[in-house]
Amino acid sequence: VLPHSAVLLPEEGTGDAAPAAHTPGGRPMNEINETWAFLYLGAIVLIFAYHWVLEGIAYQTMARRRGLRHRWLVWLPVGRDWIQGSLSDQYQYLVRGQIRSKRKVLPGLSLGKLLLWAGVIGIYLWLVSKLLQYTSNIVLWEKFGIPALMQCTTELTLLASFWLLRYPVRLMRAIFRTIALYDVYASCMPGSQATYLVLSLIFPVTRPIFLMSCRKKGLQYP
Repeated sequence: VLPHSAVLLPEEGTGDAAPAAHTPGGRPMNEINETWAFLYLGAIVLIFAYHWVLEGIAYQTMARRRGLRHRWLVWLPVGRDWIQGSLSDQYQYLVRGQIRSKRKVLPGLSLGKLLLWAGVIGIYLWLVSKLLQYTSNIVLWEKFGIPALMQCTTELTLLASFWLLRYPVRLMRAIFRTIALYDVYASCMPGSQATYLVLSLIFPVTRPIFLMSCRKKGLQYP
């Protein structure tokens, strides 16, 4: 029998951690996940830059050749809608003799979309701060409990309203932008605007290519 002092007892906290998961090639799974996340974000940034830069150059060139002022607005989100709407309105007026207001409607819808997003974020933060007033104090939470949640019906209703209003605004904006893009194609390539528009909608990656290919063409009459 070993003396008491010779008995070895396991020390607390010295157990080995569970081994990290590895791929068949031996690389840690967390490293693989981080790599894929980095590639995914990089692809999103490149696609956004591809559309934003090429379409911006195309619209700015068209605006300069057709005498539109404030062409630098094309590099702002709402300003680009104004440029696109102005090109569309110019085509409708000079070619068809019709007065349209897409240069006002498109920026208005874009601004409304931004304001709705700001409202959603603001109401959400307001709701969270109000709930934290109860959850941070256990006595208050035990006293009020569910009634405390019921007192947030105003915030919840506003949050749901702002969130749902985004969808009709986004739909109307998409419709007006599609019509404006059709007019832009028609002003550059009469007779082919429907083909270019359909391809742009099905394969959005082609839209910057089409706009760049016709950016130096003046107003074409059918």
